[in-house]
Formats: sequence, C-alpha cells, structure tokens
Amino acid sequence: MNAPDQMPDRVSLLWLLFRWLPAALMVSLLTVWSLVMLGGIARVIGWLFAVFMLPWVGLFFGLLIGLYALFRRRISRPMVVAWALMIPVLVPGFWEHGLFFPQVFPASTEPVAELHLPTDQAMRVGWGGDTLETNYHALYPDQRYAYDLLIEPAAHQKPELSAYGCYGVPVLAPAAGKVVLTHDGDPESVPGEIASTENTAGNHVWIELPAQTYVLLAHLQPGSVVVKRDQKVEVGQVLGACGNSGRTSEPHVHLHHQREDPRTHPPGLAEGLPIRFVGVEGPAQPKGGIRREGDTIELTGDLLRPTKTSTGSSE
Repeated sequence: MNAPDQMPDRVSLLWLLFRWLPAALMVSLLTVWSLVMLGGIARVIGWLFAVFMLPWVGLFFGLLIGLYALFRRRISRPMVVAWALMIPVLVPGFWEHGLFFPQVFPASTEPVAELHLPTDQAMRVGWGGDTLETNYHALYPDQRYAYDLLIEPAAHQKPELSAYGCYGVPVLAPAAGKVVLTHDGDPESVPGEIASTENTAGNHVWIELPAQTYVLLAHLQPGSVVVKRDQKVEVGQVLGACGNSGRTSEPHVHLHHQREDPRTHPPGLAEGLPIRFVGVEGPAQPKGGIRREGDTIELTGDLLRPTKTSTGSSE
C-alpha cells in the first residue's frame, strides 16, 4: 500500500547522493594525486589508482548520472559539475593507451644501478628508455626503467624457439650481489602466443645489490636456473638460460631495477629505479624501438656490445 509513497523518497535519496557526488569525486582526485606527489610507495599506490581504477569509476558514475538525467528529463548544476570532474578522472585512462597526454610513471632518478649486459653477446634493445614510444614498461611503477633485451635474429615471428638468437644463451649476473628469490619450472609458450599466467616473469632470478635495491632477470628457460636463494654471485656468473616463460612474445631477457624488496612486496607494488649499462659499446642508457609495417617488425632500438667477457677480462 505504501509503495507509491516510497518511490519519491527513493528518488530524493538518489538525487541527494548525486548532489554530493562532485564533492566526493574532488576528494578522491585530491587524495590520489596527493599520494602521487608524496613519492615512494605512496606514489606507486596513487599512480595505480589514477591510471587503472579512477577511469572506470569515472565512466561508471558518468553513465549513471546520464541515465538519471534521462529519467528525470532535466540537467541540474550538480550534474554539470560532476560531468566536468569526469575529465580529470578519465584522462589517466587515455594515458594508459597513449591517446592524449602520454605520461610515464614519475619515479625517482636515484639510485642508479650500474649493470653489465646479462649475456656475453651483442644485445638489441627491444623496449627501453624514458618514453612510452620506446618503452611501454614506463607506464608501470616497478618497470619504469625496464629493458627487454634480445639477440638477433629476433622479431621475425617464427614459431620455433630455436629460431631466436637469444634462446638458450646463458644469462649472466649483471652485477655482484645476493640472490634473494628464484623461480623455476614454468613452461614456455610458442613465440607470438602470449601465455595467460599470473606469473608474468616466468622463471626468474632476483638479485639484491649492495645499495639494497633489487634487480630482476626474467623469462628464463625451465630447468635452467642454477643459483639458489641467499647465494652470493659475481658479475658474469651464470644464473640460467634465456627462454620464453611467463608473459612474453618471444625469447628475450627482461631486466628491471626497483627499490622495494620482492620478498615483502607483491609484483607491481614497487618503485622502479634507473639502470646505467657499463662495460658496453653503445649508450649507457639506451633506448628501444619497434616499427611495424603490416606483418613486418623492425627493431630500431640501440645495439649494445659487451667490451668485457663474463669473467671481466678484456676481449
């Protein structure tokens, strides 16, 4: 009997929520961006919310307000204000795809890890550098300065693992330190068929550097990891072999440097730190590049050649 009387109350309550929505959105925006300004792990959390969550929140409420406006057949000032606030909420979503205002994670520039190449062969930079055009990793906090390193022949899209120059090549410790985590046993996927797995790094090794920062070497061959947790390693010491495990399109060595301890912080929740290559012919902080023309892929990134052998003696 009371249902007709309750309907206006429900509409009024919904309208009251919409009136407060602009203020709630503004508070959310200020909170997220203040976290980004703080730096450290707070910046990481704020960035992840800004880029990967706020756009969906903004889209949901934008559509909800639109439907309510159609239902009420009027547009009020609070609705206009709320829609206006959708712009800064949705912009980070454009960043992710590089459509407008392409951005990279605003990470710290210190400390810099001085690393040798992770193999004793010339390596081409597939992805690396300061821009999303040369390094798609730069969007993600922990991989802000990551490198994907290949050995040619590469990027030819052949299904055989053995057709790639990097496959099976020994992966070497790029710096002296202590092994803090290893993982082995993940299968490899066919090149071009990216595996659906939560363990994106596949078989990998984490090394703690003397500065108490951490370096990851990922996508190793199953059964190839020859070092153990808490083992000390020297530059050029064999860690495993290049493979195609985890989320990867072809055999290569993924390398990145971060501040947080991977034993206490889940994957992705870390601040990426810069890398400077030493003992190489080529730029110390190289850039990657991939040009696609139809079905053809051309690697345009920098080429790095080791000037020292894995034992550190001159060639």
